[in-house]
Amino acid sequence: MLLRKYIAIFNVTFKESLAYRFDAITSAVFSFAKIYLAFLLWQAIYDGKEVIGDYTFPMMMTYYILISFMSRLARSESIIWETSDEVRTGSFTKYITRPLKHFNYCVARSLSKGAFSFAVDVMAFAVWLIIFRHYFVIPSNWQSVVFSILFTILGLYTMMQVHYMIALISFKTVDIAGPYYLVSSFMGFMSGSFIPLMLLPTSIGSILAYTPFYYMLYYPAALYLGEGQDKMGLAFIVVVGWNVIMTFMRRHMYKKMLQLYEGVGA
Repeated sequence: MLLRKYIAIFNVTFKESLAYRFDAITSAVFSFAKIYLAFLLWQAIYDGKEVIGDYTFPMMMTYYILISFMSRLARSESIIWETSDEVRTGSFTKYITRPLKHFNYCVARSLSKGAFSFAVDVMAFAVWLIIFRHYFVIPSNWQSVVFSILFTILGLYTMMQVHYMIALISFKTVDIAGPYYLVSSFMGFMSGSFIPLMLLPTSIGSILAYTPFYYMLYYPAALYLGEGQDKMGLAFIVVVGWNVIMTFMRRHMYKKMLQLYEGVGA
């Protein structure tokens, strides 16, 4: 019965996504532009060089294609904007009066949006592979792919938790855009979305390996490329540990922030 509620939310959100499917298509087109710009940039950087930071040019392009694909799977940024709007308008009250956990509701909606866009993203991914087929690395060890998928799932859940805690700030501020863009920029760098973290000094990379951001995007992509398999035990402990810590943090934060809610908009 408990699970049925969230399955219903998943189904309703999926139908909503079908009604606004142009958004997913447009987003996929923009993601191609990001990959193409990365191609032009790194092509110029690799001019005359075979390897940069243990990555060949095909490995670097594979990294950016994977990062672009994985970052689109989460679809959890919408948690921030929807929660902010509901707090501001007072419609957040429905989560208090009904037997529904707000975080689980947000997860169900994020998964549904991700499920809808997955079909579009797979087609976009296929197009990327056709265009950049000479620059995409296929691993010889398929265990790398399996481990990469497992850590991608863990990383996406971590990202959901972070986005949810950002959303809770909307109980205390009218405009959530400032905190979002600040944390988003910080998270983009720390997760390897901007540049591969292996290009950073070893000391910095070692420190980042103990943060949850390291495992959102960078580590799954690195596993696919055959790196970091000797550290999977530590990686699993770190990412699961952080998710446990963030679970307690978001629950405590939710209780505290809910005290500020006035029902007609905070």
